[in-house]
Amino acid sequence: MNNAMTPETSSPSLGLSLSSQRIALTAPLSAIEEGIASFRRTLLPSLILAGFFVLPGILLHLLVHRLGLAPMIWGLAGGFLLIAPVSLPGFFVLARQERNPQARPHLADAFAAFFRIPPAFLALAFFCVFMFLVWITDIGTVYSFVIGREYLPLAWESFIPLRPPHLAFYFWGSLMGTALAAILFVVSAFAIPLTIDCRATLVSAVSASARAIFHNFLPCFLWAFLLAAIIMTAAIFLPLLLFVLPVMAYATEILYEKLFPAQDGLPF
Repeated sequence: MNNAMTPETSSPSLGLSLSSQRIALTAPLSAIEEGIASFRRTLLPSLILAGFFVLPGILLHLLVHRLGLAPMIWGLAGGFLLIAPVSLPGFFVLARQERNPQARPHLADAFAAFFRIPPAFLALAFFCVFMFLVWITDIGTVYSFVIGREYLPLAWESFIPLRPPHLAFYFWGSLMGTALAAILFVVSAFAIPLTIDCRATLVSAVSASARAIFHNFLPCFLWAFLLAAIIMTAAIFLPLLLFVLPVMAYATEILYEKLFPAQDGLPF
């Protein structure tokens, strides 16, 4: 393992500017394209790391199928969108090792990153989990009132909202999910990368993330839409998530570095 790739977990480097740069409207699309390239170059460690986050989802899918709650797959997919940022430290390590000509991507370093996370990142991770729990509680309540005890195994007809109860479930769930996802995106979209790199305290990272989003509203709106659409689709059809999660994590890292370029290099 390459010791040079170990992140600095000391106090945040407050000397680094947290002023965001302007990015083009097409920057999210370019970031995804670069993320795909990074994924291809780190294929095996990326798939293994993604597998640790996908496996619990597979178990939940099987449980939902056994209980006959197929429309809740959509709710679980929305929930994964809220906690997906927790996976970023490991993928950031792989992405930066891949770009370093003197290093090779090491899966052990990616897993080790989760044991070196700074307190500010941990606070944001807990916030993501809290929002996930709020979402699952609310969508479960809506499901019980709107659809009730009807047994719905995994099948195409269970996902297509043709009947009024299904339409109501997806409608109210979409409203709640959009609100929660918007709050989480503004708070954490770029605050989590800033805290991973120890470039800011919790408060300054959240503030910088919000300013960056509103200063680049259209590109960030496009990025939020792409994140939600791509990750939720992959989380519904879970094998896709093994490929999509690394790609979107690498795209997040690329977009973050465009918004907040580090003059003296990054910690990894």
